[in-house]
Amino acid sequence: PLMIRIDNDVNASAGFHQGVRGFFSRKLVLTVGLPLIAGLDTRQLAGVLAHEFGHFSLGAGLRATHIIRWVHRWFSVAVYQRDRLDEWLERSAASEYSAVRIALQATRLLVSATRRILWVLMQLGNAIGAWTSRRMEFDADRYAARVAGSATFKHTAIQLKRLSLAHAEVMRNLGASWENHQRLVEDLSAAVLRTVAQQPRNIGEKIEQDMELARSEWSDTHPSDIERIENAMHEDAAGIFHVELPARSLFLEFAGVSGDS
Repeated sequence: PLMIRIDNDVNASAGFHQGVRGFFSRKLVLTVGLPLIAGLDTRQLAGVLAHEFGHFSLGAGLRATHIIRWVHRWFSVAVYQRDRLDEWLERSAASEYSAVRIALQATRLLVSATRRILWVLMQLGNAIGAWTSRRMEFDADRYAARVAGSATFKHTAIQLKRLSLAHAEVMRNLGASWENHQRLVEDLSAAVLRTVAQQPRNIGEKIEQDMELARSEWSDTHPSDIERIENAMHEDAAGIFHVELPARSLFLEFAGVSGDS
């Protein structure tokens, strides 16, 4: 990547530098959440980064997905957003001249029929885009499994759920704290880790049970966790990166970075 950014989400993502302007270049940006780094070890983080680098390797697919999303947004605007023509037709359809009123009502019906056709095309594009996105996620997961190991992929998926649950709880508490006392926390990542430590002992088993029940729908852009784990386990990969130090040790002073952000 051209640039590595950090934020306070339990997530990592890959994207084009400067948005549309970087669409046809190889200038890519990697974003990594500090709570993610705080809660994973280096082997798990290596798998997460391998997943994102896997997206980097799919240049054509990544660009095709962006094009599909842009087209879908255009369809959404065309189908749902009212414009000046709609407002003019609505006002003019109440004309006292019957011939004009009939013609404008017919025009409104044609506009409505056109939007229904666009709605069908929008749903078709949404289905194609979601299917493509799920295929790309599966492919990127294979990179993660080959780098960190298939077993590590499963452990990472469960740990990510634990971090996400803790992060959501911390954000709810911060919202209440700010509303009542105008107070926040100095280090969000540390707060997330404290919340993870307070989770029930069987939280991992509960997460795994919930994973086994969930399946992706046709409109989902990401496969379900159990489908992703099954895909990674199918690789049966031992991995090539086996170091299991705290991922925060990759920073010279993680506490300072996390506290300042």
